[in-house]
Amino acid sequence: MKLNVFLTQCKLVPVAFTPVAGTNYRRVTRAKLFVQGYIRKNIEYAGAGCNAVLFDRIANVPFSGFADLADGDFLSQALVAFSSDTTSHFINPKNGDLPRLDKYFFENTVFYNEQPYCELVSAQFFELDFSPCPTDLNEPFDTLREKIVLNLTLKVLQVQQVQV
Repeated sequence: MKLNVFLTQCKLVPVAFTPVAGTNYRRVTRAKLFVQGYIRKNIEYAGAGCNAVLFDRIANVPFSGFADLADGDFLSQALVAFSSDTTSHFINPKNGDLPRLDKYFFENTVFYNEQPYCELVSAQFFELDFSPCPTDLNEPFDTLREKIVLNLTLKVLQVQQVQV
């Protein structure tokens, strides 16, 4: 049986940060990596009998999961710049004890970050195929169950600027 893996989604969700001194950037020190895709299986099987016809089917088996990434898991930490919103309020000129509710000053700074993305490096499959209904030796069966363990090695990459 031939197996291949295809990623349909790979998203890094940062959950902890360390500030980069003198900048609006923070380094990602912990994150969740959400992965989704499918395993393409090329299944060959025979009908009942010694001279039975060989059949070939392709099945796409979906999978999804996540990994917790800690500081030591990153070879190079992702960078995220945070936007800021500031609002200034004013005092009512007729009565200095009350706020003015009809006048505000807003300042917004927006940073557009490079989205981290994934590349598939390798996939390792461990598979157990079995019939859920035991049959006698050399007896045909028509139901097959499987359990697959999938180990993925991924690169999480981000385009970053470098000061030269």
